[in-house]
Amino acid sequence: MTKIKNLQMAETVCNDMRIKITESFFGLCCKAIFMPTNSKIDAKTLEYSPEIGGRLNTILNMPHDKLVSTLENFRPVTTVNGNYLLELCTSRDGNFAALQLFRYVSLKYSPVTDVIFFEENDARLIKNKLV
Repeated sequence: MTKIKNLQMAETVCNDMRIKITESFFGLCCKAIFMPTNSKIDAKTLEYSPEIGGRLNTILNMPHDKLVSTLENFRPVTTVNGNYLLELCTSRDGNFAALQLFRYVSLKYSPVTDVIFFEENDARLIKNKLV
């Protein structure tokens, strides 16, 4: 499990008004809560091959309604040391998800999508398909 503060998209997610960040033990422990449902948020990173990552990039750059319907029929397979990196935050109750896709270029991961937020049924779909 990845710490939310270690994600490249951490600042964007933490600044969202629906998210509450609590730190304890001198700032070493950090907990993110989705306020509408008071559910803890878990962070994860997933890596994909160039083929799967490219397809995921195309899907994530679609309009929101088309993105969700296309993801229903897509089940990406992760790989080790992939060319694409997906940062994903999901609430434990499945009512919130945030994600951003990166591509490995010039010895670093560069974002290829903006941070995308999902709630309720769309968030559950993201959690079921990508986690």
